[in-house]
Amino acid sequence: AERRFGFELVRLYDCGTLDTRRLAVEIRDPRVVAVYSQTLSYTDGISDDLEAILAIVEAENERRSGAGLPLVTLVNDSCLAFCVLVHNDGRGGRGCLRLLDLA
Repeated sequence: AERRFGFELVRLYDCGTLDTRRLAVEIRDPRVVAVYSQTLSYTDGISDDLEAILAIVEAENERRSGAGLPLVTLVNDSCLAFCVLVHNDGRGGRGCLRLLDLA
């Protein structure tokens, strides 16, 4: 996709998940236009820290909005989308993995 669409992909991972500490630093670069996160990866079942990622993206977009800069798009992929919708609603002690419910 990098070559086809002409953008640079930078991976910020720690133990298989998106490193939110590095994201909070890197997202301030005005060349960052999107953040890709994962919910329940098909290969290993790992989920990124969606609440932290959403908070970082929202804070950056508020900063950018005031500065007249392009906003950052958050793309969240879920290989197991139905499982997320049914079983990860934040009830019964389970963490909420529904990104729109967190926003």
